[in-house]
Amino acid sequence: VDVSNEANMERMQMVRELPRLCYMLSNVLVYVDDSNPAVHTNYMNILEFAQHAVRQVRSACPPSLIIVYNKCMSDALYDVDEATRAYAALHDPSGELFNMFHEVRCMCVPTNLKEPDYELYLRQIDVLKREIIRLLEDQVHMRTHFNTLYSRRKWCDIVALVVDSVDDPEFTLTQHEVGQFSTTHGGAELVHKAVGFFRMIYNPGHERVGSHYAGCLEAAARVLGTLVVADDYE
Repeated sequence: VDVSNEANMERMQMVRELPRLCYMLSNVLVYVDDSNPAVHTNYMNILEFAQHAVRQVRSACPPSLIIVYNKCMSDALYDVDEATRAYAALHDPSGELFNMFHEVRCMCVPTNLKEPDYELYLRQIDVLKREIIRLLEDQVHMRTHFNTLYSRRKWCDIVALVVDSVDDPEFTLTQHEVGQFSTTHGGAELVHKAVGFFRMIYNPGHERVGSHYAGCLEAAARVLGTLVVADDYE
């Protein structure tokens, strides 16, 4: 078996399907770019990512999006509200990108190599953390309102469903179907589901052999199971 070629094929598959996985399974997406916020080509790249993300998603609670421009110059817009308004007016006046997400925020982070940018860098990192926390709290309220705030245990089943079918061109998923699946399969044995999850990521379409792989798979599944159970009892 050509391990390097096999690994590269799996990596390309994940890159191709990552946007849709992110959209279906995330509350907040953070898109980091190190180019000039004024360059429209970069907006088109983000828009393409978003369009891939919503492909064949018929209905779902949309995640929030934070666009982070890294290594910005000193004259960049460092106020998040101001940067978001400027970004929308310059690149997305029709709302094509913003309408795909629950909320979109844009912020700039300077280089941290020299003063006084270092202090500004630390301040902006703190702002980013607070933005993520606020958006996560908003997502909890929204999902509670729509009765789609699932437990970690149910999310193991939902992740398995999505990952298993993500490369199927006919696969579509609605929020109702997710709810039905999680209700039906909510009592599934956790370690078994976790093993299935790792097999779908690292072993798609064929059997691998070897005690090392089997041991890694079991260890990863048990760690995931332990963390999920611990979280449920916190």
